[in-house]
Amino acid sequence: MTTAEMQTQVKSIIDNEYGTSVFAVLNSNEGLLLKKFLPDDTLKTKIGEMLEEVLRNNYLDEEAQVDSSDNIADNSKIFYEIVQNADYQPFVFLDTFDSVTDSYSESDVEHIMGFAFRLNVNDSGIWLYQQLAHPQMIKRSRHLYAMLSQNKIYTVLDRDILRIESKIDCLVLGRSIITNKIDLMQRSFHFEKFVRNEASKTIGLISAMEIVDNLDRFIALGDRKALTNAKKLMKAKHSPVLRMDKIILLEKLRTLPRYKDKLEIDNGKIKIINQKQAIEFIKMLNDSILRSELTDAEYDSTVKTELPPIQ
Repeated sequence: MTTAEMQTQVKSIIDNEYGTSVFAVLNSNEGLLLKKFLPDDTLKTKIGEMLEEVLRNNYLDEEAQVDSSDNIADNSKIFYEIVQNADYQPFVFLDTFDSVTDSYSESDVEHIMGFAFRLNVNDSGIWLYQQLAHPQMIKRSRHLYAMLSQNKIYTVLDRDILRIESKIDCLVLGRSIITNKIDLMQRSFHFEKFVRNEASKTIGLISAMEIVDNLDRFIALGDRKALTNAKKLMKAKHSPVLRMDKIILLEKLRTLPRYKDKLEIDNGKIKIINQKQAIEFIKMLNDSILRSELTDAEYDSTVKTELPPIQ
């Protein structure tokens, strides 16, 4: 999904007279589920206005940028698109919203995880997810709270209070999750499973190319607890290097100063003896080394934009 496509979908809702539905997202033994959150008309209107402002200031800003989640290793401060599939669909519970009948109550307070807001025009709609943090919840059972009544007398607050914040953690458009909160996805939505699955696809492409003598080091990198190298493997899935002719690639690696002393070639294959060599191979796939024409120095750059040829 391009930035323009994302913004078009958002504008198609908020530039029209849209309705706002609010759901509580609960973490149950059966997984995530929805319950209706019932605001009065004034609160519902204020929620819609607040969320629209966030959408316009962040997602519709002219500086907003959407990139594929394959490139999260770049760590850019942009929005990433995570496309849900059969192996990873953390927001599939949203599909049940039409059949939800139960309403949120104080008995659910220990299980609430966040809010799901649906902005819709006729049958079209977009979802906005907001994670609930502990400071957003005032629990009267833990402290004694007082509120000022209309006659200027303080009375005991006898209900829990939830704060709805002016933020959107995830925008869900169809099967696409648009977010810049990758840490939240990892912490609450098992995003590491998605990353490792995609990294394994890159390892499969490397295997099919029959250009390395040992895949074990790549598998070990993908399985590390920290996702740093698994993310780099995922990014390499679309590498044009993997689609090069094997003979031409090996010849370039034998002659290019950057690689000829780092990647050892023997009997028509690249020897991968240790994880350091595996990491160098991944850098090569991601073509992450830049040479400055001004200084002749080399830089490890994970973010590159291809420029048009010099005329």
